[in-house]
Amino acid sequence: MAEPIDMEKEIRSILASRKYAGLMVPEETLRDLLHQELQKFNKPADAVKSARQKLHNIVAPYLGDLNYGECRQVLQAIRERKDPVEIADFCTRLLRQHHSTRERLPYMQEFYACIQTLAGQPAAIWTWLAA
Repeated sequence: MAEPIDMEKEIRSILASRKYAGLMVPEETLRDLLHQELQKFNKPADAVKSARQKLHNIVAPYLGDLNYGECRQVLQAIRERKDPVEIADFCTRLLRQHHSTRERLPYMQEFYACIQTLAGQPAAIWTWLAA
């Protein structure tokens, strides 16, 4: 088993790094990764390095080079115009920016139609769009 490390310090350091700051990665996820990796490595530095790599593998598939603040502002402006087609087009353009969502786009309409058949119309989403 690895020698003890200051787990909270490592968690704060990783979550404050340029790569993960502002992504709201749950501390519990990182704590669990660190705990698992500390069981595998004799050197804490190796365990931290491995935990960072595993965290990257968890988070990176959902990251892109989008400016999320700018996207939020554009979406807010579109929302104020209350044009559902424009909102859908903008969201589709965003989804095309990343491989993991782009590959699912061909199935999106059928998927959500099935969900809507089973669960009904999602009031929260439609309320937000209609506001």
